[in-house]
Amino acid sequence: MPPSAPSYDDISAVVAAAAAARNAAAPDAPAGRRRRRRPLLESSAKPFHGKTALSQRRRQRAPKKYVPPHLRAGYAPSPPPPADAFEETGDAITGGFFAEEGSPWRTAPGLRYRSGAVCEKGIRRHNEDACADGPAPPAGLEGAAYFAVYDGHSGFDVAARCRDELHGLFYEEFQKSEDPAAALETSFLALDAAYCAEAARGDASPDAGATALALVLECGGGSSPRAVVANCGDCACVLGRKGAPVPLSAPHAPAPGSSEAARVEAAGGWVTAETDLCVGRLHAMDLADDEIFADAHERVRLNEIHRVCGEVAVTRAIGDVDFKGWPCDGRESPCFAYPEGHDGSFAADLLVATPEVVAEALRPGDSFLLLATDGLWDVVAPAEAVAVAGRRFDAGDHPKAVAAHLVDRALRLGSGDNVTVLLVQLEVAP
Repeated sequence: MPPSAPSYDDISAVVAAAAAARNAAAPDAPAGRRRRRRPLLESSAKPFHGKTALSQRRRQRAPKKYVPPHLRAGYAPSPPPPADAFEETGDAITGGFFAEEGSPWRTAPGLRYRSGAVCEKGIRRHNEDACADGPAPPAGLEGAAYFAVYDGHSGFDVAARCRDELHGLFYEEFQKSEDPAAALETSFLALDAAYCAEAARGDASPDAGATALALVLECGGGSSPRAVVANCGDCACVLGRKGAPVPLSAPHAPAPGSSEAARVEAAGGWVTAETDLCVGRLHAMDLADDEIFADAHERVRLNEIHRVCGEVAVTRAIGDVDFKGWPCDGRESPCFAYPEGHDGSFAADLLVATPEVVAEALRPGDSFLLLATDGLWDVVAPAEAVAVAGRRFDAGDHPKAVAAHLVDRALRLGSGDNVTVLLVQLEVAP
């Protein structure tokens, strides 16, 4: 990372320069637009050749129906594989403790903790999730342990950059300020600005983005240990406190009437709504499990999904350059489905990478911190996740085994997304 990260003004300048270069190279050529990341439904231009031929083509194109592992013939549960065996996530960024059994206990002033994480692609073709399970801090900064989950969209590029670089940026900033909240915010914005500048120049994917949630365990300095959580998007963190969930983050979605939706609309954007019954979730559920079968009707319900400009279902993310660097004169309009009369420009960024930071003092009775991508939260409520994890910890399970159990539960409940769960087990001194 260069010493001084580019700002959003730099991003606008890079975009404007690229547009000017294209116009100078081909002044009479019509402005080209990339294919939308979520293409509109369009009628086929191919001639109709009869019902039999059409059905045959559909059968040829149709992908094989996904059958969850637990419903396959001969299925037998097996222990979770090592972290580097999970598909598509690359090498895990860890502090050397990320073995198959997870990390050992680590001791800090007023606190003992250990962690474990599992990242699975589920029914998706690719895994765009990533995580950082306690990467080793630089010498002298052992009092700030870093953990994070990242949920990529439209590709793995930004999630991979977060996994590889964000903890390093955090430690650089924390060494200067000794303020974990400020260091987290600065590192999120620095990585976002660097990636968006590269995407505007054509050196990185312009479509990719990622939501990110980072946890810093602050131990030392003569004060009580704290959990400092920075959230940007729809991942979530909950603290298990005496068996009850304590939320340490809130999702950033363009829900009607919310401040997030108001910010998008004030910038010249709009929010679309769509309704989904999630019938596919019912087909993927492990209905042979009596507990899942008993309340399947409660879990499959109408969901209303809101999207910024009809595209992304979050209002904060790292990357997504189409939604950032505004206003910018001479910039090509993103390929959105614009409302009638919209001129294709915006008064401000539609998505922002500024995380919402929450700090919580840890106290005796706090048993674990649970970080997860929305692949878990789509099907498991925080209270249920804390109750399930609490029972497993009471039985003596390691955080990695508990994480594997929660991932398996999410998939058996029909989660249609990648699922990443990271658990930090705590023992707080009185």
